[in-house]
Amino acid sequence: MQHKILGLIEDNIATKLLLATRLQALGCQITILSSPAAFKKQVELDDFDWILLDEAALPPVRQRFLDHLQRHRRAARLVWCGKTPRRMSVPIEVTFAKPLRYSEITGFFTRWMPPGRELVEQGARQSGEGAAREAKAGAPPSDARGMPVICSDKRGKKPCVRRRS
Repeated sequence: MQHKILGLIEDNIATKLLLATRLQALGCQITILSSPAAFKKQVELDDFDWILLDEAALPPVRQRFLDHLQRHRRAARLVWCGKTPRRMSVPIEVTFAKPLRYSEITGFFTRWMPPGRELVEQGARQSGEGAAREAKAGAPPSDARGMPVICSDKRGKKPCVRRRS
């Protein structure tokens, strides 16, 4: 599983280091940048499977930046970290809530299957060996469009329901 990932992450050494080491341990080739100008240049030069964007790292002219990304991203899928903006011209595959939980991110990339592997997995399912893989992987929660969404609140507690008195 050799995913090629380009990330635009806020300038925080802990986030950069933790994210890079965990994804490299999975076998991903990851490039993390903090400068939007360097990010634009890298998107134009190379092809990537995934583009990881952090809302805190985006420039104030977010819409122009995303339009540029839409023109040059080719077949890359988009991963968003933070609160999803209301209007997006670029389709988002998955959203991770902040504060980031790196186990959720690595879990997503271990469950994600490249587009060409569905037929291989379907053959494994029919032969019986795919059932064990399916039991381990599980499906991530998804939104109304069927896109996986991984959210958590800041304290790690489940939201509670207030009772009327």
